Amino acid sequence: MRYVLAGLVLGAWTNVASADPSDDYAKPWERTGDSGTYLDVGAGWMRVAPGDGVTYRADYLRFAPQATFKRWFYVGAALAFGKIYHSTGMLDGQLPATCSGNPNNGLSCTAPGNNLIDESSGTVVEPQVFVGVRDLVGIVSGSFEIAPTVRWTTASVSWLNQSFTTTVKTVELHGHLDVWLRPRISAGIMVGSDFDTVRNLQAGLQVGFHFEPYDLMNRR
Repeated sequence: MRYVLAGLVLGAWTNVASADPSDDYAKPWERTGDSGTYLDVGAGWMRVAPGDGVTYRADYLRFAPQATFKRWFYVGAALAFGKIYHSTGMLDGQLPATCSGNPNNGLSCTAPGNNLIDESSGTVVEPQVFVGVRDLVGIVSGSFEIAPTVRWTTASVSWLNQSFTTTVKTVELHGHLDVWLRPRISAGIMVGSDFDTVRNLQAGLQVGFHFEPYDLMNRR
């Protein structure tokens, strides 16, 4: 996923010379306001520690429709879907005890959380809403946003043939830096973290598809 998005960004970069915010793409009588809509599509890496004693690493895809108003402000919603490829740590009570033997003669049970595990399968799903502020300088825009988030982490334990889900409600903080490759296409990076811990991190590439040229940020 990461390599496909990186290829799109590099391919679009060849057209960066045509991105000139000084160009006026709308006739005065065609200008309807200072608001716009757009869609960000991104992919990258995330680290998630949902509180079950295990830290997960995943590749993710993210889709985020957004609307701007007053040029500098925007609101939106996003859905990120991550595929866990590695994790480390010790489970601390999320799984039931495993038992063996004959119930009539007594069972031998092992309590959960007594074994180190190395998970390699599962998913991370994050729906969220957000509000942000941004500005444009030349063909580069930067933004910061606050995103209330619900995060579901589902992982499987192969040696127990079981899976479990952990739900976390949090607020993420995101920073974006984009280059406008075309008046209606931008590409850049996004980094994020939970507001109260750096154990949950994400970083990735994103491409934006905009209804209005430069989202009308170049109008003063």
